[in-house]
Amino acid sequence: MNKPHLPIISAKDVKGKFVLIRVDHNVIKKGKIDDPYRIERSKATIDLVLENGGYPILMTHIGRPRDKESGNITVSQDDSVVPVADYIQSTWGYKVRVIELNPKKATEKGFTGLDSSVDYAIDELKNGEVKIVYLPNTRWFTGEEEKTVQGLRDSFTAELASIADIFVNDAFGSHQPHVSTYWITKKLPSFAGLLMAEEVQRLEYLLNLPKAKHPFLVVVAGEKIDTKIGALESLREVADHLLVGGLPANALICAKYGVKINGVGQGEIEVARHLLDADKQDNRLLIPDLVIASDLECNKDYPRQEGKYREIDLYKARRGDNLGFVYDISPKYLMKSDVAETIKKAKTDFINAVMGFDKAGFVDGTVALYYLLAENDADHFFGGGDTLKALSKYANDFYSKLGQDKRHTLFTGGGTILTGFESRGVYKMEVVNALIQNGGKPPE
Repeated sequence: MNKPHLPIISAKDVKGKFVLIRVDHNVIKKGKIDDPYRIERSKATIDLVLENGGYPILMTHIGRPRDKESGNITVSQDDSVVPVADYIQSTWGYKVRVIELNPKKATEKGFTGLDSSVDYAIDELKNGEVKIVYLPNTRWFTGEEEKTVQGLRDSFTAELASIADIFVNDAFGSHQPHVSTYWITKKLPSFAGLLMAEEVQRLEYLLNLPKAKHPFLVVVAGEKIDTKIGALESLREVADHLLVGGLPANALICAKYGVKINGVGQGEIEVARHLLDADKQDNRLLIPDLVIASDLECNKDYPRQEGKYREIDLYKARRGDNLGFVYDISPKYLMKSDVAETIKKAKTDFINAVMGFDKAGFVDGTVALYYLLAENDADHFFGGGDTLKALSKYANDFYSKLGQDKRHTLFTGGGTILTGFESRGVYKMEVVNALIQNGGKPPE
């Protein structure tokens, strides 16, 4: 079967064109840039447009301003694109015009659309007064994530399409089918950006990893297991070993050892049991048996306290024991001969993991993992904003080395990769498939 054709932007596509580029510049925390990596990775596509006579119009989402229950949208400068535009202007030297809407004109459901200021900005772009126009946070708009009221979604889609000639999706980390990533492909000739094309190719490689590149080690941590079960099931099948940390590991520990951990519900334990049952024959799961537990609930405002946390050997725990709050794996687990040997023998690894609750000071498991990986001459694939941030913070030399060697990959989107594994194919992902279906041609 022939591989689906992903249309990739080229010089001939952009000359004299207004190019609407969806980037993944979701790097703002409380009004400041957290890590510029994803901004820098988008530069190649933006430069291609500028160097070949095109006019780039950028858009991205920032944060989660929409309340899940009410659907209300909060317009706050904490979620503004202005710091990103300032970074581009000061670092790359390109003058950027940000479309800044009056917050007073927003309804409780956000902005209903752009205003006339976008027309003035487009004129500035065409006249060479600015190099880039940057639209407001896409998630400030009522129609962006709209699923039930088709008219709101279609109205925002049409408005975006009216200001550009072609669309480029360079936001690998934004895999949800929203107006700015999916529906816009129904209105404009659409292409993958250079970053999108590269990361799609690298993910496809992982999904079809050559035998010579095995053993394949996958490490996943993060959010609750029920949000990742599909990806974990798929990853367990393609990996030789799957090391689980974070909250998914807590659910697996409860299911395996019959203990209780604060914050782990019965539903999550049932999901974990299903994964354990699937693993009985081939034993690919690596579930930590030495963990760090706290007597006190911790968070970024109330970090761990000396003397209030301890290491627990799960083989010595009794069924029914309540371990309290488990916030990390013990580095001693990673140093066990069989675990360390598994990491050492891997020829390829994919890491989407901050092993401990680092925001509350539980960093030992994460640091130990990263340094073990750094000692191994494998092809390293890291993905996810939190993962890259932790890697940069706790193992910066390793992080720098990975970024300088093309044998390794620092994906801009961890959730996208998990979605790709869950769907068992990168070209089945809705946002990628939309580009394939469009084919870089005017929609009929």
